[in-house]
Amino acid sequence: MITRKQYMDARREDQPAMHRAYYGEIVKECRVRIPADIVAKSRQALADGDEHLNTIPLGIWDNMVRYTLPPVGKALKERGDYLTLGTGVCILKEAARLQAEGQI
Repeated sequence: MITRKQYMDARREDQPAMHRAYYGEIVKECRVRIPADIVAKSRQALADGDEHLNTIPLGIWDNMVRYTLPPVGKALKERGDYLTLGTGVCILKEAARLQAEGQI
């Protein structure tokens, strides 16, 4: 299990991979799933070179946090973290990437 401290202490050049590993671990542990229409948009965004899925409006991600993430609180707490809107968006975007890539 990657803790928040390990994630935050990662060297700058390792941050992108650590970000994906940290949030991906939570996505898989909590079985976070994204609606099919958002996965399709994510797949298109990734194909267009938008690795951060920023072409999907932030409001869409923000609105999904309250409906799809309540179970992740315990997983975050075990890692020394807690659920915020920003953390929730990171989890959702990683779930969308993993689904779009066919990894979950």
